[in-house]
Order: sequence, then C-alpha cells, then structure tokens
Amino acid sequence: MGNLQEVIKACGYIHNVSAVKRGKKTGYFNAVLQQEDESRNLIVFQPQLRDRFATAENRRTPVKLVKVVLQPSISRNNKMEMFTYTSTFSNLEDLPFKFNSDLHGRVKDVALADLQGDKENTENAVKEKVNVTVEVIQKLKERHCKTRFNKSMPMVEYLVGHIDDSTTLTKLTVWGRENMVEEGKWYRVTNVSVAKYGGKTMLNTTPESALVNVASGTKCDLPHNMVQPEKFEGKIIGYWLSQEYTCPEAHPLERVDTTEKMVTCKHCPMSYILSLMEG
Repeated sequence: MGNLQEVIKACGYIHNVSAVKRGKKTGYFNAVLQQEDESRNLIVFQPQLRDRFATAENRRTPVKLVKVVLQPSISRNNKMEMFTYTSTFSNLEDLPFKFNSDLHGRVKDVALADLQGDKENTENAVKEKVNVTVEVIQKLKERHCKTRFNKSMPMVEYLVGHIDDSTTLTKLTVWGRENMVEEGKWYRVTNVSVAKYGGKTMLNTTPESALVNVASGTKCDLPHNMVQPEKFEGKIIGYWLSQEYTCPEAHPLERVDTTEKMVTCKHCPMSYILSLMEG
C-alpha cells in the first residue's frame, strides 16, 4: 500500500470548488489545486472547509494544505490525484507564481462528432466536463442503482444524437429524478462527463448538470439495422436481485470487492481508498 499513496503538504491556488455532495458517513466536495508546474484534482472529505476553499478561489488567495493523501489515478498518464481527510488548511501571503485565470475555466460547448473522433479531447473532457446539445432519440433502459454509500439512485439511459454533416449517436445516462427528458426533443446538457468504454463514447450527467429543452433541430437519421423497442405484456413469475455500486461521481463501478482496500472507477478515472473514505 505504501507504493500507492503518499502523505504530503501542497501549496497553490484553488479552482472549481463544487457544492458539497453526499457521502456514506460524511459529505465531500471537489476542487482543483493549481501548483507551479501543474494542477491536480482534489476530493475533500471535510465539508466544513468548503466555504474557506470557495473564498480562497474567489479572492485568488494562495493556500497551503497539510496531510494531503497523494495517489496515482488509473489514467494512462498516471497523473497523481489528491484526497483530504484530516488535512489542515491555511492562507499564504504569496507564492512565486500567480493565479492562472484560464486554468480549468468555463465549461466548453463541444459537438458529439468531436468527442467521438478525438480520443485525446475525450480523455481531457472526463476531467473538465463539457456542454452538448443533442436530440433524445430513444429510452434504452431504466433502473435503480444502489451506490456504495447505500443510496438508491434512479438512472435512465438514452440514445442521443446530433446532426452536423452526418448523424452522430451516443448514449446519455441521466442520474436522479431532477433531470427529466422526453424522447423526440432537443436538450442542451451542461456539465456532462465524457468517458470512453469499450471504444465507445458515453455521456453521464453529474450533480452539476442541467438539461434544458431547446428549439428542435433536424431529426437524426437512425441506422437501418437499429432495433426498435417493442411492448410485451405478461406476468412476472420470478426475478433476480443484484446490488450495484457507483463512485462519488455517480459512475457505475464494476466487480467491487468490499474486502479489498481500494476500488477503481474506470470512468473518472480514479482509485478510491475504501478504509480512508469510510474513516
């Protein structure tokens, strides 16, 4: 385990402080720490510090964090991610580098075709999130997922598309009941995370996402071999009950072994230390 994590102190500027999110035993929030040569994602399991982080971001005040857990993500570049559980937070008077106002700035509007065709941009979009405008073509499946925080969350998966020179199709998973959409309508989806899974691009709403109905565009062309939904009537004579898990960013987790010390999310991408998260 010693090779996977390191406890350090870090100095820099705070960016992109999220709202407090609900965890199993405590809340948490996300942020980005701008250091001299790079920036790193932060997951802060100390919700009482959220206002101080937000104030430091608004005032562009340099800060120092002590007792930060540093561990590698599972992305190909092996970039290190930061976690705080019992960290101390203090303001600094100055640093030898300045606040970068362009770092992780405004969430960008992108086209589905660009996400499908540019692997590098898609991998970056997983971290910074994007805005897209799509037609909701068809509901694919709907179910409740049990998160690893023992919270049951509804999710609906849709086939969505956009027309540029040709139709680009992908899947959009909408988490929670606050974002309801209708088939056949166009939506602007903001703060959506992007991931490649099995070579295919998929979209997932996040706690910061909003889905706003917009003026209809040209209807998307569907492949001739696409299977259309059918309606069946009958009596349910049995069922199979299974439990599913998601990470703090609401991505589905696969093959979770609760006896292991770490669990990995392929969509973030990030590894979570179970014992520290539960502490």
